[in-house]
Amino acid sequence: MNKTAKARCNAARDLLHAKWPTAFAGRGCSKKPLAIGITKQIMTELPEIGFHRLTAALSDYCSGPTYLRNVIEGAPRVGLDGRTCGVVSPDEASYAAQRLADWKTHRDAKSVERAAQ
Repeated sequence: MNKTAKARCNAARDLLHAKWPTAFAGRGCSKKPLAIGITKQIMTELPEIGFHRLTAALSDYCSGPTYLRNVIEGAPRVGLDGRTCGVVSPDEASYAAQRLADWKTHRDAKSVERAAQ
């Protein structure tokens, strides 16, 4: 992601947090699993954000370790109002655990790369 795209993504994440603080935590804070279908809900309530900008922001939000660590079996999923609307399934938890492991592997490889320079 280039600097301009990253800046747009960060601005969209900040907007989501400002509009729905009980659903979207700030950077570095513990994040709750989001409701399935939340993209459609956001596009209905905030169409000016744009689909591509929104999906980039949600992808960034949901792919980090502070989000993935909380996607565990039975954990509540939250809607825009912060209320529980579903739970994380075993398959979803397994997928999140694999993504977290992949993230750690990638981070460790980058650390080794930097140390070798």
